[in-house]
Amino acid sequence: MATQKIHFFTGKGGVGKSVVSAGYAWSKARRCKQNILLTELSDDSTFKDNLKPQKIAKNLTISHWNAYSCLEEYASSLLRSSALSKLFLNNAISKALINVAPGLEELAILGKATSTPRNHGPQMNYDEIFIDAFSTGHFLNLMQAPQAFAEIFSFGPMATQSQSIDQWIKDPDFSHIHIVTNSDELSIRECVELHRSLSEIGLSSHFIFNKFVDTENIVFKKLPEKTRAFFQNIHHQQVEALADLKKTKAAIEFIPHIFENDFFSVVEKISKIHEVP
Repeated sequence: MATQKIHFFTGKGGVGKSVVSAGYAWSKARRCKQNILLTELSDDSTFKDNLKPQKIAKNLTISHWNAYSCLEEYASSLLRSSALSKLFLNNAISKALINVAPGLEELAILGKATSTPRNHGPQMNYDEIFIDAFSTGHFLNLMQAPQAFAEIFSFGPMATQSQSIDQWIKDPDFSHIHIVTNSDELSIRECVELHRSLSEIGLSSHFIFNKFVDTENIVFKKLPEKTRAFFQNIHHQQVEALADLKKTKAAIEFIPHIFENDFFSVVEKISKIHEVP
């Protein structure tokens, strides 16, 4: 049983998974003395330009993972040599193989994410890891990769590693999947479908309802007509969204709408209003 925990944040593009993942990581760091890692899976870094490490908890480390660097680390761990891994990856035949082998880069990412409990690959001395992961469709491909490779390779190092990675990401004590959404109909539809698809491959997940407006306590009749119409529309949209989310029977967390435009300020407010267990 692993003592480390890992959190994946996904959702339809534009729902705020980056600020939510950063807010949750900061919240955890400010409430404990453990070593916390916040990282993102992307070609370009959002956190590098928008977060100020010197103003955040000292026990929170911010990093950026891209698929190729993870693949290089993964190859190095398998070949037991960084020089050999670079030689292998820079080989024209290997590059062609990578381009036609769907899921290999995703497997490398999860190989790095699970390296500590598997005791294989780069060891990351963090008690909890918060990952701003891919959007819904790409995220599903990411989580399907280990099982797919385990089924393709019945023996050898690739089979052993794929099976081990798959086992750890399906361990509910170690791996936690947070699906971020808002009340937008397309976002709800994508997130519910992702939850269902993850469940089918043995992965549990829950929802984080971002930008939630507490309309239950609004006295609509006291508002000006245009303002009343605006909030009534939000109310009806949220009621319908919640009804669809509740049908899944998955847990739902709520992040209130924060009326700020600055990325850092939004992350800081989320870190203060939400306590990560």
